[in-house]
Amino acid sequence: MTATDMESLQSRSGTGSRQMQTCLLVSVMTLFALLLGGTVTTAVLIRHIQTELAAIKATGAAEDPSRPARYHSSEYKMQNFAYLQANSGSLENATMQFSSQSVGSGFSFDTTQHTLRPHSGGSFLLYMDLVYVSDPPRNRGSATVTVRVSGQDSTSLECRAQLRAGDSEGRVHKCWRVMQLDSRRRLVANMEVQGEAGGWRLDTRHSGLGIFLVDGSRP
Repeated sequence: MTATDMESLQSRSGTGSRQMQTCLLVSVMTLFALLLGGTVTTAVLIRHIQTELAAIKATGAAEDPSRPARYHSSEYKMQNFAYLQANSGSLENATMQFSSQSVGSGFSFDTTQHTLRPHSGGSFLLYMDLVYVSDPPRNRGSATVTVRVSGQDSTSLECRAQLRAGDSEGRVHKCWRVMQLDSRRRLVANMEVQGEAGGWRLDTRHSGLGIFLVDGSRP
């Protein structure tokens, strides 16, 4: 989206819902830049989104005081974002396990099945941070690690990394996609390892799955 497009979008924001949509789009555009730049951690991304949403709250209240109070609350804004942190550093053919780092009220996270589901449909930004750490003395094999986030037998996001023998430096992979989801879609991440990855592990502190509602129905 260009600056001209954004100005055009802002000029048409005559209603409260359009103003909210514009603000959310600005937040997502900023998130895109941070993800692609690779200069920040997921914790910083979460703080950034929280800051952006707090600013939206203040601006919305000032510009349209007639809107219901629930539209001004930080809880209402934060329902559109969720982030799950990886639990296990093992690289193996298995369903990835996560812990709930920050899950808004617009999502449900099943701690048993490790699935994430939006409560309403719409367009979502889905992304993964995957940080692979090498242990040089044990790193004697090469492997391809693929993480697929899927729901209802269709792949929503695929992240593939080539891990090479003898590599002493870690690998950082950031994958994202904007896609349509409905409330029936339960997202689950599965890892597939081809080759020998004995000298590698996943850095759980900086690896996880995130989702952000770009546009759609909001309770």
